[in-house]
Formats: sequence, structure tokens, C-alpha cells
Amino acid sequence: MTNLKSTLAVAIMVLSLPAAAQKGKKKEKVEERVPVFTYVIDDPMDVFGRQPIPSDTRKIVLLPDFCFAGVKTIADTTLKIEYNNGSHNTLLLDTLSYYQLLRYVSVIKTYTDHSHTYKDANGKLQPLPVQKIIHRYDKTSSNKWLCIDYTNGKPYTLTEYSTDIVRTDSTQITDPVLGNKNTVVYQYYRTARQ
Repeated sequence: MTNLKSTLAVAIMVLSLPAAAQKGKKKEKVEERVPVFTYVIDDPMDVFGRQPIPSDTRKIVLLPDFCFAGVKTIADTTLKIEYNNGSHNTLLLDTLSYYQLLRYVSVIKTYTDHSHTYKDANGKLQPLPVQKIIHRYDKTSSNKWLCIDYTNGKPYTLTEYSTDIVRTDSTQITDPVLGNKNTVVYQYYRTARQ
């Protein structure tokens, strides 16, 4: 009986060895597998479909007369305007759809102050660049603006007349892919001090 048990035990071990060896080989093959990912580098605009600028389109943007498009430069001094909506988010003029969205307008002056200097990374003295707000316009009602002139610290109120256009500017944007042109016309309406 013990002989039979020992023979049976040896037979089971002999039969299970190839199965155990196969399991080990299968694990090795699974561990050797490396996932392969295929990447396609393409234009992301192809996913959404390219939206070309139709040729010769024209958009009109209405602004108060204290505004201007772009940057004004006089010698080493530049003036630029920052436009904000009611949530203090910056608005871009060429995408402004409705002039009543404007809530805050800041005129920013940037210049070089030669009377004050600083040392740059190389140890050389450089004139100090200065940037400051010189005018701030806040929309207080549907046709009123509160202006604060930071050069003298005095506030005053402006009334707007949106149907009275006093000047016009324009810029042209060219689609770099198709070459179509989009003209943005800026019309400035009159404001009067109260």
C-alpha cells in the first residue's frame, strides 16, 4: 500500500512537471510583451474641420472715442489699451461682438525712465522700464462712463452718443493658409464730458 502511494505520488509529480514548466514559459512570454501604440501626428484643425476666413469679409466694431486700436508709439513711449468685460476678462478687439460688453478700459503707458537705473544680469546699468495706467474708464450705466485721470487724480463722467460716429480705423487680417482677407473696421462714437 505504501508502495502504491509512493508510486502514485511520483507519477503525479512527473505528470505535473511539464504543466508547471509550460506555466512558467507562458508567464515569460506574457512578461516579454510590450504594448505598441501607434501615434499619428496630424494637424489638430483637421479634427474640427478647417474654418477658412471667407474672402473679403468685413466686421464693424463700435467703440467710444477715447479708445484706439493697436499701439501708439512716440519715441520710447508706447500707449496701449486693455479692454475688459464685467468679469475682468481681457477682450480682444477683433473678436468683440457687441460694444456693450465693454465694462473697463485702461490706457497703459510704457516708457523708459533714464533718471532711474538698475543693473542687468551682466552688471551694466540700464534705464528703468516703467509701465503704468494713466486713464481708467469704468462703465457705470448704459450710456455713462466714469473716467479717472491718474495724471492729476481727478475723476469725471462721460456721456456716450453711440449713433454719432466721429472717426474710423481699420485693420486687415490675412488667413495664413488660404490667403483670404478679413477687414475689421473700428468706428468710434462720440463721448462728452459732463
